[in-house]
Amino acid sequence: MDPAKHTEDDMYAEIGIQCPFLLAKHQGIKLLYVDDLGDFCGVYKTTAPNMYRVFLNASVDIESQEAALYLLIQHHNSGQKGVERCVVKDDLKILNRIGREIKKYNSLLIDVFLKGSIFGSNKR
Repeated sequence: MDPAKHTEDDMYAEIGIQCPFLLAKHQGIKLLYVDDLGDFCGVYKTTAPNMYRVFLNASVDIESQEAALYLLIQHHNSGQKGVERCVVKDDLKILNRIGREIKKYNSLLIDVFLKGSIFGSNKR
């Protein structure tokens, strides 16, 4: 398979589960847990040529660690491979808010599609 066309879904299929922790291991990214990184949830860094590490904040919940790692793996697999990147708590808050807004918008679209109009809906 052409490495340029090797998608994230292909990589998850190779490991058999959609888990960023296992995907990082599969890609040779070393994970290190640091007791307190302050507002940082995760930091991606090249520590030597072709040696990539993600430092995760052990003081945040597992969902935040997973979300940060997911974003940092996406960064690693982009054209920015090897370029330092960090994810802070505010980044995750913004992404969660965007996700809620998208769900709200999709719900409105479904209502319009099913009812033919936004007017007359008592839900909002």
